[in-house]
Amino acid sequence: MILARLAVYGAIVCTLWFNGSYAYAKASGEAHQLAMVAVALTIDLSKCGFLPAASHLWATRYRVPALVLFVMWPLAFSYSLFAGYAAITTNRTFATASTEGAAQTRARTQADYDQATNALAVATGSPLWTTTAACTAPKTQSHRQFCDGVTRLRQQQHAATTTLNASKPAHVDPELMLLADLTNFEASTLLLVIAFVPALILELVSSLGFYAVNRRAVVGASRTPAEQPSKVWFAWMRPNRKNASTGDPVASRGSIAVPPSDTPPASRVSWTVKAVS
Repeated sequence: MILARLAVYGAIVCTLWFNGSYAYAKASGEAHQLAMVAVALTIDLSKCGFLPAASHLWATRYRVPALVLFVMWPLAFSYSLFAGYAAITTNRTFATASTEGAAQTRARTQADYDQATNALAVATGSPLWTTTAACTAPKTQSHRQFCDGVTRLRQQQHAATTTLNASKPAHVDPELMLLADLTNFEASTLLLVIAFVPALILELVSSLGFYAVNRRAVVGASRTPAEQPSKVWFAWMRPNRKNASTGDPVASRGSIAVPPSDTPPASRVSWTVKAVS
């Protein structure tokens, strides 16, 4: 039961975070962002409490408020599900765009490195390379221009090498590509499923799970006093025992001994009540 409660409360925290972050990203300005976050968190908390509250009201025979909460729960659940799905999709899209940007940067850097390397290979095979003693002794203007070009190519190659060593190869959604190959579904369809299913599971656990783990408390609190009899009530229902010698009623534990009808009124005042031990 403890693990179930931890799972439910963890799902509630996740849905609160997703809804709050989505609402925060959809507003500009601190005041508007706080207002949107407050609205999103209120709806999400209401979604978790609607079912227990409706169950309690229904058990206590407040039918109309219970029906109102039952009707409002799908609305709050739908909004919270959409916000969670949108937050997951936004996070995945941001991560994918960042990965794609890194991959494109690495591809451009690799192209610059290859271009500089090929140009240096051509330059080292030129007669001017031999004439200038590998650009160590340029003599004419054309020699100096040639050597300046070789220097720029070397700088470009060095900068590309530094960038390639600092950046690791990036793969955009390799698990999504693998699923697309295994299932023959479009990547966009799989992206919808991957974002929607976790949001749906979290919303169901946070709302239905919260109702399930608190159902015992809701049912116990919804009982009327007539459904929770006390010891005194049971005592009144017990038959009075009689004294074997005299035949007079004897007070049971927790009950009130009723005197016989022919007892004088004065003696009825001295009834004895034995406290429940």
